[in-house]
Amino acid sequence: MDRAAQRYERVVALRLVMLGGVVSAALLGVTTDVAAQACCAGTGSGEVGLVGPCHDGGLTTSLTYTHALASYDSEGAMHGTDASLDDLVLALSGGVRFADRRLLLAVAAPVRLQHRRYGDERSTRVGLGDAAVSLRAMAVRGSMRGFERGDAESYVPFVDLFATLGTPTGRAPDDAKDRLGADVTGTGAFSLALGTRITSFLTLEHSLSLTLGWRHAFARDVEVNEGPARRIALGEIFDARLSWSYVPSLFTAGGAFVGFSWNGTTEQDGAAVPHSRGHRTTVGAFYSRYLRFPTVELTVVVAIDALFPHASANAAQVGPSVSIAISRWFHRAWRE
Repeated sequence: MDRAAQRYERVVALRLVMLGGVVSAALLGVTTDVAAQACCAGTGSGEVGLVGPCHDGGLTTSLTYTHALASYDSEGAMHGTDASLDDLVLALSGGVRFADRRLLLAVAAPVRLQHRRYGDERSTRVGLGDAAVSLRAMAVRGSMRGFERGDAESYVPFVDLFATLGTPTGRAPDDAKDRLGADVTGTGAFSLALGTRITSFLTLEHSLSLTLGWRHAFARDVEVNEGPARRIALGEIFDARLSWSYVPSLFTAGGAFVGFSWNGTTEQDGAAVPHSRGHRTTVGAFYSRYLRFPTVELTVVVAIDALFPHASANAAQVGPSVSIAISRWFHRAWRE
């Protein structure tokens, strides 16, 4: 194989790895129900501001619209809603690689515009959501050639590890001033997320990624109904996402994903809050295209919570979301 062909294969393969970062950045804003357990439709817990391995850094601006169609109770029964719940989230994220290119430092900050309507009451509020900072490391550098019979190395996947610190820069539910809760833009708690992403190249054009994450929200004191402060600890969150990516050329890519998030029992003063466990199932698809190769990329993500009985539980707002993201990549000169 000549050098030009080798370079083409490397670029296409690296685009598959980069797609995970683009979609994660675009879906940063698809985080609903901040009044209870936060969950993300398309990404694993703590995945923010990802940058492909052939880039020195990147900046992403995404705009996400979410509309609630229904809710799920603690038994998994789905209920329609008479209220109008619409969120518009502008998310800014960026990341930079260290001299050791296996390490990535990233930050993200969402700004939320939220509209609520119930009966004749309407309310629209805007505010900063919960910001996050993340450190990511490539633990195993796998093969990008696709599976080849008789070549054991071709089956080695990429393995990334990440840790994310979430900060309570948004307005907490107990600090809400709006009757309809339109001003609630955060959880009110610091959080720590740990996870891994495993990416395997089936062929040069097709890859599968599995992201597993765990997130812990630190306990905090909350005043309940103007009474004495209570120590509230949100349940642990475990989530998983399986995604498929297809890159037919250097300039376009697409794929689909399914995600599942499970949250444990919330505790108040050390005692379990009954019926506080929950889960959520989401499916979606994405399309990405370079507007200026290889520095400016457009990504569109469409996601929807599964709308059938027991697909979710204790989910106050479920429905579709649409996200548009523009990424500006900064990269080093290509090295053969």
